[in-house]
Amino acid sequence: QVQLELLNALGRVGEGGLIPELVKQLERIGDGDAYLRNAGAVALARVAVVEESSSGMMGVLKLAALKSHGSPAVRRGAVLALRRLKSREL
Repeated sequence: QVQLELLNALGRVGEGGLIPELVKQLERIGDGDAYLRNAGAVALARVAVVEESSSGMMGVLKLAALKSHGSPAVRRGAVLALRRLKSREL
């Protein structure tokens, strides 16, 4: 429950620089709880949109780069986030 709230809060904070922290959380979750995996993907999508609009640092492209991450959980989270954003980077 605490980890779920953490992921939700990270997604709501609106800080574009949180992608690395969310990646760490997804690595920790691994193939565990499906609710946590989904919350991580939603948070990634929210943070990428904020980063894209506020700093021009191409948050969606950062998500796309995670598709080749070493962790299957991170790759899955990135793909789910990109799908949620209806990105052409899929």
